[in-house]
This record gives sequence, C-alpha cells and structure tokens, in this order.
Amino acid sequence: MRRVYDLFAGNCYIEDVLSIGDRLDNRAIFYANLYVGLYFEVNNKLEQVQDFIVKAATECKIDDYMWYLAQVHQKLRN
Repeated sequence: MRRVYDLFAGNCYIEDVLSIGDRLDNRAIFYANLYVGLYFEVNNKLEQVQDFIVKAATECKIDDYMWYLAQVHQKLRN
C-alpha cells in the first residue's frame, strides 16, 4: 500500500506499483491493477482505466469485497 500512496502523491511510477504486485501473490496483483486503474480514473485516462480494472476483475479473482467492487466498476465502465 505504501507504493499506492506514493503513486497518488506523485512520488513513484505506475511500473513501481505493478512490479510489487508481480513479485507477490494473486491478491497483490489484484490490488496493484485495481489501484493503477483508479489512478488512471482520477487522471481522466479512461482507456487505461478499462485495461487495468478489467485485468483486476477478470484475471485476479480473490475472495474479497474489493474484488466485487472491481466487478461493479467494470460493469459500469462497459
């Protein structure tokens, strides 16, 4: 989560967040993709939002309420 805070504060890059997720488990990959998608959303880069939210919602299923949130977000975006 520290890297996510850093990303939103402008103190790291998207690749930094994604690389941490890739080094850990499926849950970390899910959260990395979800938060990168949300980062793009607040920056109004809608095509990238879709890429990362879809990846989080479809490729990284976890038993967590945030995964269900990603499902809703994906459906609203389509």
